[in-house]
Amino acid sequence: MTQDPLSREVRRLVVGNTLSALGTGFTLPFLLIYFTDVRGFSVVTAGYVIATLGVVGLASVPFMGTLSDRIGPWRVLVGALLVQALGTAGLAAVTEPWHAFATISLIGVGGGAAWPAQSALIAVLVPAERRGRVFAVQFALLNLGIGIGGAVSGLLVDTSRVATFEVIYVVDAFSFVAYAAILATLRHAALRPARAGPGDPPAGYREVVADRIFLRLCAVTLLLSCAGYGQVSAGFPAFVSDVAEVSTRSIGLAFAANTAVIVAAQLVVERRLQGHRRTRALAAVAVVWAVSWLVIGSSALLPGSLAATAVIVGLGLFGFGETLWAPTGATLVNDIAPPHLRGRYNATSSLTWQLSSVIGPIVAGALLGARLPVVFIGGLVAILAVVGLMALRLERFLSPAQNGLSVDPATPEVVPTPG
Repeated sequence: MTQDPLSREVRRLVVGNTLSALGTGFTLPFLLIYFTDVRGFSVVTAGYVIATLGVVGLASVPFMGTLSDRIGPWRVLVGALLVQALGTAGLAAVTEPWHAFATISLIGVGGGAAWPAQSALIAVLVPAERRGRVFAVQFALLNLGIGIGGAVSGLLVDTSRVATFEVIYVVDAFSFVAYAAILATLRHAALRPARAGPGDPPAGYREVVADRIFLRLCAVTLLLSCAGYGQVSAGFPAFVSDVAEVSTRSIGLAFAANTAVIVAAQLVVERRLQGHRRTRALAAVAVVWAVSWLVIGSSALLPGSLAATAVIVGLGLFGFGETLWAPTGATLVNDIAPPHLRGRYNATSSLTWQLSSVIGPIVAGALLGARLPVVFIGGLVAILAVVGLMALRLERFLSPAQNGLSVDPATPEVVPTPG
């Protein structure tokens, strides 16, 4: 099947996002180390500062969704990137905890605005039938950028030399500015946002929460992310280091395998998904992630190198599940959303991921802290099994076009009524 090339504007957006990801990769792995080993904060203080990032982002998302619908996602995204640049540059000058709280709050506000605004902007620039590919390309390059940035900065930073950390935060800040500058060249993206038509509901979150089909999708997304992404940064390293007793080197290799699978497989998977039901792709994500956790869980029963292999293979499998998710989740949100409510729909969807980053670590800490690793792994698998069934049930409530199937333009499309 011949692929339509991405438009010039979309290519610019993807390039800008990749540059930003490179900058993020420079700093993402080292934030806690920077606060504790370089600036001398206690681990408790550093933990509160980092938690502020998620709390501020969570609080700002609904407002940013409304702003995106009112002034357009392009303007919100450009503003968000500049705010993130300011906050990230400020990290280089942090010497006291209150400095850290202030700069992290800026980054949280910018991050809370950027993700939903970017998704809504893609929906504006890209026809519905090609959005999955754009989200897939963006996701692959995002992971590649973060991976390369992290590898390079790992060779450069030195906790005994403050200047090395100051440099990477300045580089990260410039990456946000570069993305904003590229967005400034998208002339058509700054057009006024869509307005409600005569038959459309008024713009407001009341209409979003009244959309029972969308709420079903949000429920699937929340559970999927709590048992998936919400555990990769917390439950996964805690389990494999404390229960399976796998070395930090093997954990690093597992994350490298995860990135490699995403970069290598993403576009192939996206092509295979074209013309197939998105709800079944969501169910497949749940199945793959359940198998991934079972493989990771088996590392606790295996000796030495076999345990390390299970961890690496398991997180690689998790990456394959991510390639199924990337062209599916955001595409479904934007196909369900009325054009004049895309900002709010994307913001609400983003909230599910923000919540998972809070819920996931709490659950992992409680279960693993209570020495219940079997319950931890078994619970994740059980949740993902439920998610798979919920995703398949969601199929009943979506129109064929929303679900990714080709539709004859001459045939009127009937949207099922949620029951």
